[in-house]
Amino acid sequence: GRFSFLGDYFQWPQFFLISALLKLISGTGTEFSLVRAVQKGLTKFNHDIIHQTFVTIMVPDHPILTTTAWNFIGFFFSDTFTIYTTLLVLWVPLVLFIVRYYNAPVPVPEDMGKGPRRRLYIKSVKMARLRKLLPVVVVALYVVGAWFSGRASSVQALYNPEPLPLVVEGEVISIPISDQKWDLRDGALHKFVVNVKGQDIRFFVFQRPDGSLVACLDACEICPPEGYAQSERFMVCLYCRTPIDFESLGRAGGCNPIPLNATVTDKDVRVRVDELLKKWTSVKKGKTKEVIR
Repeated sequence: GRFSFLGDYFQWPQFFLISALLKLISGTGTEFSLVRAVQKGLTKFNHDIIHQTFVTIMVPDHPILTTTAWNFIGFFFSDTFTIYTTLLVLWVPLVLFIVRYYNAPVPVPEDMGKGPRRRLYIKSVKMARLRKLLPVVVVALYVVGAWFSGRASSVQALYNPEPLPLVVEGEVISIPISDQKWDLRDGALHKFVVNVKGQDIRFFVFQRPDGSLVACLDACEICPPEGYAQSERFMVCLYCRTPIDFESLGRAGGCNPIPLNATVTDKDVRVRVDELLKKWTSVKKGKTKEVIR
């Protein structure tokens, strides 16, 4: 038939592989970000494995490990480590398959002998294998292209702005949504610092992907208050390098920033001074779990 030549390139495995690639290319933005999805999964997997190891051997990791030690350990769930691991996970199996499939011994019928006829037969089988490998090569090239695209966005430096000082007047701090120095709805991390009873208290305001504004202390329940910085897709703890999904900001627990019961209006974000002082004091004393919930 007219399309019989496709049999030279496609069998069922190649068909399913190309179908999956077409679905990725023509699907939604979430489906298309293959490298990012795998990288995100590897980041969480590596982080959970490391923490579970500490739990298993009963090492209270955060209280006794220095920032330098955690920066070393945190490398294993950093963007740099996971982006290269993603390449290994996605690309190496395809390359190994290509090499092994093409170089596999060619079964030659016994009546071929060892002359030119045998060599021509082996050559024809090798060429047929090359044609059937073409869809696999296309997918491998797509993976490499997607990886370079993902790598370019993953190696960006963390954004860690200097906290802007605010003056405490009364029991509530009012932060305008838009000011000459900031726009809280620009998707960037906005840090602030206030001095209450001699303590410099850091907190931040951030617009989550759903458009809502959230206010949190620049600290979590379990780490020393080194604060957070923003990457392209996560808020990152500067002590243990844990990546926090933007969507989870505002939820208490683990290495998530400690949420504040802020009131958000059309004009400003309002935070109570007594809540800031109580939670920050607990952070400094290492007793956050007594007051967060």
